[in-house]
Amino acid sequence: MIESDHRLAERVQIAAKNLGIDRPHYGPPKPLKPISAMHQVLVDVTPIELLHEVGRATVFQERAALRDIQRIWAQLRYCDAFSYGKVKLPRGRHLLRMSEDALAKRFHHANVQSETLGIGFAIILARHVLSHGDPSWTWIPVDAEMVLDAGFDIPEGRLRPYSRKDTKLRPDYFLFGHKSDGLLSRTRLVVLECKGTHYQKNVLEQLSKAAFQLQSVHVGGATPPGLMISTVLEAERITVHILDPDGDDELWQGDPAELSDETDQLNLSRTPSPENPVDNEALPEQLDLFPGLGPALQVFPEPAGTASLAEVYPIPAEQKGWFARVLSRTAAAASLLFAGDQTRAQRLISERQRQRTFGNREPDLPELHHRNTGIGIARGTSTTVRWTGGRRLEVFNGIDVALLTSLNEHGAGEYVSRTRAGKPEIDGTGDEVFLRAGDGTVTGFRLLPSSRRRRRI
Repeated sequence: MIESDHRLAERVQIAAKNLGIDRPHYGPPKPLKPISAMHQVLVDVTPIELLHEVGRATVFQERAALRDIQRIWAQLRYCDAFSYGKVKLPRGRHLLRMSEDALAKRFHHANVQSETLGIGFAIILARHVLSHGDPSWTWIPVDAEMVLDAGFDIPEGRLRPYSRKDTKLRPDYFLFGHKSDGLLSRTRLVVLECKGTHYQKNVLEQLSKAAFQLQSVHVGGATPPGLMISTVLEAERITVHILDPDGDDELWQGDPAELSDETDQLNLSRTPSPENPVDNEALPEQLDLFPGLGPALQVFPEPAGTASLAEVYPIPAEQKGWFARVLSRTAAAASLLFAGDQTRAQRLISERQRQRTFGNREPDLPELHHRNTGIGIARGTSTTVRWTGGRRLEVFNGIDVALLTSLNEHGAGEYVSRTRAGKPEIDGTGDEVFLRAGDGTVTGFRLLPSSRRRRRI
C-alpha cells in the first residue's frame, strides 16, 4: 500500500529542516509534496517483479572475481523472501508480505535485506506513479553513480567527487524516461532515492536524508524532479511511503538516432570543465570515451546564522544531449550485463565506468544461450543451485533477442526507443515462471527435479 499525504510531507519537511540545522553543510531541503492521488492505493506487485528489478538494478554495484554469481546474488538470496497474507482482497488477491524465513533474519542481515528489497519496491512504485500521470512514457532505472562516473574529472587522490561538502550524499538511481513518435525522441530525468526498513519509526529519518540526496544533481542549472521512497517491510503488510520534491523535468528532445550518436568519441581532444564546459584542454591521460564534467560549487541560500557551500554535480544546459546519450548507453550496458554479456556491455561504457565495474580484469565469457520463455525468445545465461528437498533452482536472466539485435546493429539510442511502457509480461505458474520487462530484460525461475546420484565410496 502507498502512503503519501500532507501529514507525511509536513513531518518529513520538519525532520529535514532539523537535520539541516544540525548539519549546515547539507543546505536547506526543497519543499516536499505528497502524491495525493496515490495515497492508500493498493498496487499489484509480484515476487518475480521485485527479484527482476533488484537483479537488474544492482548489476553495477560490485566488482568481484566471481561476477556471474555476484550478478545474481540478490535474486538468489531473496527468492524465498515473500509470501501472501490470509486476508482476501477483491478479485481474489492477497496482500504481499514477508515470509517467515525473511522475518527471521537478525541485525545487519535484516538491514541489508530491507535496503536491497527497498530498491526493487522503489523502482516498481516510482514507475507506477509516473505512468499514472502519462502511461505513454517508458522509465528505465540507471545506476546514478555509474552515470556520474562516466565523465567527471576526478581530483587527484579522490575516487570520485562528493555531492556535498563534507558529505557523501548521492542519489541512488536515475529513472530515464523516453517517449518517441518515430520522428521526435523526448527524454526526461527523475532522480530516485530508495530506502528500506523493517520499522515504521525509521521512515522520517530515511526520507529526511533522501530530501538532500535528491538535490545533489543539477541539469542546466535546475534540480531535476525526484521521488523519495521508503519501503517498510512488516510481518503482515508492506507499506511504501512516497514524496515528490519540486523539480524541472525536461531533459532533451531530438531525432531518436541522436541518442546513438557516436560523435562524443571523436572529440576526445577536449574535455568540458565547470569553468569552460566546451573548450578546456585535456591531457592525454585524461582522455575518456565521454567528455568529462567536473564538479562545480553552487551556493544555496542558508538558514540564518549558517554559511556553507553545497557541492553538486552540474550538467550544463549545453551538455543535456551528451547526458542523455550517457544515460542511454549506461542503461543498455546494464541490460547486457544483466543478461551476462560482459563483452558487449563494456563497449558501451566509458573507461571510468569500466574500471568501476571490471577493474583490470578481462570480461568473462559465460555461455549465452537462447531460451523460449513463453513470452518470446531471450538470449542470456542461467545458473542452477541446490534447493530444499533435494531439488534444484534455475535462475535465467536474459534480454529479448529482437531488442538485442536492434542494440547490436543500431546502438543504445535505438534500443531505448524500442522499449515499451506498461506492466511487465509474466507467464507461468507453479514450478516455472518467466517475466519480460518493458526494457526487454527477462528473468525466469524454474524448480527442477532432484539430480541425486549414488555416492561413490
